[in-house]
Amino acid sequence: MELTKKHISIIESLFSQDVPEERLAFNLNISVRTLGNYCLQIQTYFGQIVSIDKRFGSYCLTIVDSNQFKTKYQKLVESIELDAQTLLRRKGQVFQYLLCHEISNIDDIADELFLSKASTVKVIQSLKSELGPFQVDINGITNVGILLHGEEYQIRKAVIEIFPEIIANHSISEEVMHCIKEVEKKYHLESTTIENLLNAIKVTEMRMASGHFITNALQVDPFVYHSDYFNDFREVLNIWKSTFEKEDLIQELMLVVLQLIGRRATIMDQLNKTKQNEVIDIIIQETIKDINYFYQIKIDDALFSHDIKLHLIQMINRLIFKIELKDNTIQNIQFKYPFAYELSKVLADQIKKQTEVDVPENELSFIALYFSVYLEEIDRALKSIEKVAVITDQGLSTTKLITSYLKNIFTTNTQIDVFPQDALTKSLVDQYKLVVSSVQVHQMFNKVVYIDDILDQALLKSKIEQFLIYKDVNNKKYNNHSTILSHLSPDDFYLVESDNYETVINTLCDELINEGHVNETFKSKLISKENERSTINGAIGFPHTDYDGNALLVKIALIPSSIKCGQNLKMVILIGIPNQNVNEAVLIRIYEEILYISSNDYFINKLDGVKHYVDFVKLVNQEMRL
Repeated sequence: MELTKKHISIIESLFSQDVPEERLAFNLNISVRTLGNYCLQIQTYFGQIVSIDKRFGSYCLTIVDSNQFKTKYQKLVESIELDAQTLLRRKGQVFQYLLCHEISNIDDIADELFLSKASTVKVIQSLKSELGPFQVDINGITNVGILLHGEEYQIRKAVIEIFPEIIANHSISEEVMHCIKEVEKKYHLESTTIENLLNAIKVTEMRMASGHFITNALQVDPFVYHSDYFNDFREVLNIWKSTFEKEDLIQELMLVVLQLIGRRATIMDQLNKTKQNEVIDIIIQETIKDINYFYQIKIDDALFSHDIKLHLIQMINRLIFKIELKDNTIQNIQFKYPFAYELSKVLADQIKKQTEVDVPENELSFIALYFSVYLEEIDRALKSIEKVAVITDQGLSTTKLITSYLKNIFTTNTQIDVFPQDALTKSLVDQYKLVVSSVQVHQMFNKVVYIDDILDQALLKSKIEQFLIYKDVNNKKYNNHSTILSHLSPDDFYLVESDNYETVINTLCDELINEGHVNETFKSKLISKENERSTINGAIGFPHTDYDGNALLVKIALIPSSIKCGQNLKMVILIGIPNQNVNEAVLIRIYEEILYISSNDYFINKLDGVKHYVDFVKLVNQEMRL
């Protein structure tokens, strides 16, 4: 059997760590038995170069010969990527054939592409899926053939967004190119926008030349037809009227105009409209207030620099005129930066409130990148340590490895000083903000972090980060990989049999009240905030608000799978945030963890089997370690 992308996914998953077979099978959406067959196929393909074994219920990959493996693995990846590229090229060829023929025959397409009929049918089915988002379909007519079905405007969008190679060889006249150059000069356009403009002109001219015009009225604000953007292309319109001997071509220009309206912001653009500035400023200030109100995180308005304001203006323009921005670089932003993505939704709500425009997921990802930079600055400040002392009785090679690990955790400029155990004194400790020891020390220095397995980089990083957050080496929850668990005890964990979300919240609040941590005001404030903006994210709700205190409070309720609560709610994590000495770094990490596990399908699926606190701790630690 030829290896596929799923085989590659298995190999990549096992590169860095062992993975439980059930977890790996779940990630690939296959059965455990099928996973076993896939691993056997990988073993057969690589032979003695690698060894895939199952130990204690987890699969592990051992590379026996790294040079041979690297060569063979690279060839495998390139082969699979080539297959994907070949399929994409063939889909483009089929699409081009359909564009050039009113009615097509599968046999003729197969002959044109030198493919079998069966292979051609598979390519057509894949192409249908690709065109689906554009509301363009490939319909078959019995005893006649197949044909494209969809709005002409959408067909053109599909060409420039998926298969621009179809129009690559189309030449644009000097007269039209002169107009484009003038527009480029006027707006200081970047290369991406210029390329989009040229592609829009090419596909429009190509389709008009073959007799395909836009006949149905486009759903566009009448403002566009009288805007400066439209007038910038009046000369192009006149050239087309002369070339195609047709007067009513206004709508044909729209795809071109919208590329300019929806261009991305660059630092060369100027905010020259007072009204736009006012709206953006309102959106920003209200967003800062909302983030502070809903998450108790104070965002510095310096985050919203000139370039992000420009981005927001151009984004709103794109959305008003229904222009979709595509960019592969922003994929998985929600997974990589969950809390930054959550904050981008707060900004999106304000955009909706001020402009009545909905912000789609891909645009949220771009905004999240700005927030992620800010949040990482908070995290970086946490780790601003210039000198670290290491107490160890290990040999030279192990000491070098420890030093390397520490520089990865901090920076390459961090000074790492290594000492033997007998050099450990209080005066030495006082010279450093952090002391890491591989030797069990009995002196009660509050700046010495003991690491029992100094070669476990993940554990080393976890313990150091917890120390930097809590400044407490006696924290008994150091072995947890979760910040949530570091604030949790068995008494804070409940199984609540209720089919009502608010009842679950009230139950947890009542526990905090009975323990003397909060009062009734906390409960009413929490319910009020939840009604304003629900914190339910998939199967997890995380209601939170501040209270008059100085300790972060966490209560967790699991809802048994036999009870349907709301939209399949399975867990509620209630957080009481102190209004005195709030540690934003800790708070952000908790939000990140909650949002991460709420998007972790495997975790959510395994919650059904959790009946006790210990089971919950094991599951969370396992997922936070991966």
